Amino acid sequence: MNEKRMLLSDFNIATERQRINGMLLELYNEKIPSYETRSDCLFNEIEINDNEIVEICEGTPIESDSDVSIVSTSSSNSRRSTRSTRSTVNYSASRKSNKNKLKPMKYCKRTHGIYGCFAKSAKHSIDYLECGKIGDQICKHCKALLFKDETSAICCNHGTVMLPAISPVPEDIRKLMDDPVHGKHFRQYFRIYNMLLSFGSIEAGRKKAPGQGPPVMLINGEIKRNISPLFAPDGKTPVHGQLYMLDPMMMQDSVAQNPLSTKFGIKREILQKLFTILQKHHPLCEAFNIMHQLYMETSADVQRQGFDEVQHVTLVLVNPRQVPDAIIDPGLHPRAVNLPQVKELCAFYVSNENDEPVYRYGTWLKKKNGQVICFPLYDRLNDCLHYVLNLANGDFGYYPGIEKVKKRNTPNQRTITSAEQNDLGCSPNAVYDEEIDEVEHKNHVSVRDFYRFHLAIRGDNKGATHFLYPFGSITQEYIIDQSIKADQQVHEFIKKNYDTFCTTAPEVRMALDRDLQKLCEGKKLGKVLRLSPRMVGSPAWYQQHFHDATALFNRIGRPTFMIATTCNPSWNEVKEHLLKNQYITDRPDIICRVFLVKIEKMRKLIEKGHIFGKVKAFIESLEFQKRGGPHTHRLISLDCPNSPEYVDEYVSAEIPKLPDANDKSDEAEMSRKLRELVIKFQIHNCNTICLNDSGKCSKGFPKKFSNSTITYEDRPAIYKRRSPENGGETYKTPGGNIITNASVVP
Repeated sequence: MNEKRMLLSDFNIATERQRINGMLLELYNEKIPSYETRSDCLFNEIEINDNEIVEICEGTPIESDSDVSIVSTSSSNSRRSTRSTRSTVNYSASRKSNKNKLKPMKYCKRTHGIYGCFAKSAKHSIDYLECGKIGDQICKHCKALLFKDETSAICCNHGTVMLPAISPVPEDIRKLMDDPVHGKHFRQYFRIYNMLLSFGSIEAGRKKAPGQGPPVMLINGEIKRNISPLFAPDGKTPVHGQLYMLDPMMMQDSVAQNPLSTKFGIKREILQKLFTILQKHHPLCEAFNIMHQLYMETSADVQRQGFDEVQHVTLVLVNPRQVPDAIIDPGLHPRAVNLPQVKELCAFYVSNENDEPVYRYGTWLKKKNGQVICFPLYDRLNDCLHYVLNLANGDFGYYPGIEKVKKRNTPNQRTITSAEQNDLGCSPNAVYDEEIDEVEHKNHVSVRDFYRFHLAIRGDNKGATHFLYPFGSITQEYIIDQSIKADQQVHEFIKKNYDTFCTTAPEVRMALDRDLQKLCEGKKLGKVLRLSPRMVGSPAWYQQHFHDATALFNRIGRPTFMIATTCNPSWNEVKEHLLKNQYITDRPDIICRVFLVKIEKMRKLIEKGHIFGKVKAFIESLEFQKRGGPHTHRLISLDCPNSPEYVDEYVSAEIPKLPDANDKSDEAEMSRKLRELVIKFQIHNCNTICLNDSGKCSKGFPKKFSNSTITYEDRPAIYKRRSPENGGETYKTPGGNIITNASVVP
């Protein structure tokens, strides 16, 4: 085809673009545009420049039969171009009717001078950052339900982690949650019932949380997981696993004597039902029942023989990874050692011989010694010992050596010995260091990946069938427990790779040794574990990031804006994923996931969309408030002038003016919405939290009034806050208090 046939005489691309934009505008307003083919007649020529302001106005220009004319101004630094005063499409009416309409920000592809799309002068409508729903995207590897903007990194680590699903909570427990008589009480104190019926306890340093708000668990140091001996010492009330060595009636009496029963009004009827359910489903209940029967039978035989009591009573919770291969292999030692009898979990020793038998590898629960046993951190029974109601079928927790799914075209790695697997199953993904050869650890699942897989939602998008989410505040305890377990794995990895991660100068060791000799003469200094900047969350890591941020802004100048993004528990995406009779504090997973999706959208708008202008540099920190919600602080440096006019385009410290009631334009609706949001979220009310001993607000409220914004080079700006006398807005609360601009948080 001859390309010259496509040429048009005196074709002007600017004119055609104007004509097409008019048709697109009519389509945007749900109107069918009228289209006529372009004629090849000569166009009237006018002179304009590149930076002209083009206005569409009504009227009949000279020598034109169109109802649209173009008015432009040109400067001395202009070039000649041809524009048509004729338009074959009538779109002036649609332009007039949409004169006060605000264009959504996401459709904007033009620049606004030195300002971004978030400036007031851009005249954009505020778009709500919608996340969608859980289930808009399904992981192709593990079928986890995700938000549209989430990836499979939060569930199965892109298909490398595939684990057996945790068994559903017994239906009898779920029915008890909806029981018309006991349901509300059971839902409220589900965690207390689980604590009373668990086989072990969790020991942690606690202190009262400061300030107001919901209860907060503050962990000082590591968490220890303890399990009690088989029988309570003389004069003590049986607790935890000791309860399952008693008859049902004696068990209920022992639970009734627990201080928690009196404090929370624990009901015996619910306890009896739960005890029956656990005896039916939980394998450790079966193990303790067998142990109880063996003990009673042996005690009767011993008494008939004239002895006082059984000498040796031991229940061993076997860790199969610690059993030597020679014992496990039946071909080498047939019938020498019997493996555990209850689903390969436990071994029983009840004898009256003088010599104590040789026990298997595992955790030994003996008769009476008055001491609790610290349960191994990575034992597979750790979770089902403490969360007996959620894991009523005895599902295993994390243990070292769980292999990842091998991807295609992955070279085979060397086989890891059992000693290396027992030492540490894998390297934690909170430590990043390319200098360490982690080939032997990359093939195994970490603690973090293990619990991410099981915390993912599959099936129902609200998590109604999940083993954890429908059961109240125990969700928080479980997540905190496993998070600390992941941190402890990181610390163990650091200790194992001491020579690589922890380097201490000789001068520092000498100084520490001198201080030690002053306190304890004769003692020798051991290993000094100094956490390096490569360990996420260590003091050195924070210090390194602080130095990087300081150096960054020392080079490019002070940051332009500090933006705080706070999680709102009342977001629609949070509320619509809550179950019936469920509190927001019971679903930290939903709050965090929604917040991270929204904050990622905000990052794209700032960094790629340039809604504040071109970004030269930025830093961001993510933290959790004392009330439990996540929020971020972001410092951004923009390529813009440091002027009051620029600040006023983006920052407001005033209550928006209330438009006239008859004004239904987009700008008026926007102003009403902003006024509602500012009054609801951006008003600082001084209380006991922010007031010091002298009665002054630590945040500096109420602020001083100012008729204009004032910027400084060495301190924060003073924002425009007009007093009521100078035209500032006020708001009267239902209680009769008058709120002025002095209490507005920018």
